[in-house]
This record gives sequence, C-alpha cells and structure tokens, in this order.
Amino acid sequence: AAVTEDATVKAEHSNLLGTYKLNANPAESNGGKVYKHTSVDRCLWTQPNGRWMIGFCNGIGGDIGFADGGKGKCVRKATGWSFYINDAWHDDSTFKLTCDKIPTRPPVTTTTPKPPPPTTTAKTPPPKTTTKPPPPSTTAKPGPPTTTRGKPPMTTTKGATKPAGPCPECKNVIEGPLTGQYKLKVKGDSRCKDGCLYVKDDRFYCFEMD
Repeated sequence: AAVTEDATVKAEHSNLLGTYKLNANPAESNGGKVYKHTSVDRCLWTQPNGRWMIGFCNGIGGDIGFADGGKGKCVRKATGWSFYINDAWHDDSTFKLTCDKIPTRPPVTTTTPKPPPPTTTAKTPPPKTTTKPPPPSTTAKPGPPTTTRGKPPMTTTKGATKPAGPCPECKNVIEGPLTGQYKLKVKGDSRCKDGCLYVKDDRFYCFEMD
C-alpha cells in the first residue's frame, strides 16, 4: 500500500495512494516488477535509470509520471520520493510503500549425518591340521628261501630271509602272494620283533624271524 503523511500530496495526488498489486502484462519493467493500482489507472514501475515511477499504466517502462522514487530492487525500500505538483517536484519524505505480507525466507535447518557404527572384521581361525595315522603294518610271511642281490648281503634260509646284519636295506620275496621288493623304512620299530620296519607300495611290513 502507498501511504503518506504529507497533506499536499494527499490533496493533489490522493489517487496515487492506496493498494497496488502485481501486474500481469507486463510483469516486469527494466529489470523490476510492475504493480497496478486496484482502483484507478495508475501503475508503479522501474525507469530506465533504475528509479521507481508512478504514472498512467500506458507509460510503463518510461520516465514520465506523477511520482519519482529512489532506486532499489524492492519498491518498499525505495526512498526520496518526489511528486509533480503545480509544474514543480515536491519532495515527500513521509511517502512509503508497504507490503501486507513481507516475504520471509524459511529457516534453514541442517542435519548432521550420524556416522555408521564401527565395523568389526572377524578373524579367520587358523586351519586345523589332521595328523593321519600311519597305515597298519602287515606282517609278511615269506615263502620259500629268498635270494638277495647287492648290499647288504642276505642269507637264504627256510621261511623269511634272515639278514647277515641288523635291518638290511631291502628284502626280496620271490614267491607267494607277497612277491616283491621291500625297502627298509625304520630301524628299531617296536612293532617288529627284529625292529626292522619295511615298506612296499605305501604299506608297512614286519618280517617274522625263523
């Protein structure tokens, strides 16, 4: 609304006072908004020099009118208004334009994100090692007398071969279901009477002594 306390302005330009609303066409003038009086053919706009002007609506955008105000992006902040009265400009320091509802910015709320809970990394337990028991030993019963070659020397007897010394490096069975060469694996094994544990085809054997 346009209001004043100046008696001269009230007497000469009462039709400039009152309520203005935003104009639809044109909506802007020289970078500023255009307002139109709700009762008479009077408009409020921005002049090319950036100052505000009140005049006939057909003069929107120009510099001809009845009231000249100061510069300002918002018309309610414009000051230093003058009114054309009796061929001269009359200054009115009390004239002002007010808004029924002054736009306000909503308060800005900020939210602080909560940090995620700490993560825990499960430790992988060390792999379990399973000790495989040695395969059961098999007592090889020798058949007919065996013949040994190479070292250590073997003696030929009935039944099992009998070593010339303790635990020969190998024994040969030349007949029967257990035919083959047996290599010495362990000396002093308690599972064998003579303490000599032999291996053949990944199986362990003890020879019976005659």
